[in-house]
Amino acid sequence: KIKYGFWNNKFYGVTIYTNGYENWLGLKDVVFEKFGEGEYQFDKLEETYSWIGDMTGMVMGYDELAKEGRLGIFSLGMNKQEKALKKEKTKEDF
Repeated sequence: KIKYGFWNNKFYGVTIYTNGYENWLGLKDVVFEKFGEGEYQFDKLEETYSWIGDMTGMVMGYDELAKEGRLGIFSLGMNKQEKALKKEKTKEDF
């Protein structure tokens, strides 16, 4: 499945989901070929990679319990704006 994300009525990013490890490996191979291996992180239940560019970030992972893979691609500029607004709103709530 594919989910599109919007923030403030603007396109923010997209997440692509895969079912099962074999399908995730196929997506992982394509992403590694195009963007390199990324920064690797591992815990007991999830294998995760990330890439940070000038304007775009990507996070790719496989959840062993859910048997689901995902690749998220998002705007760093909009991510920064969203975090700043949430931080400001949190200050106002106190």
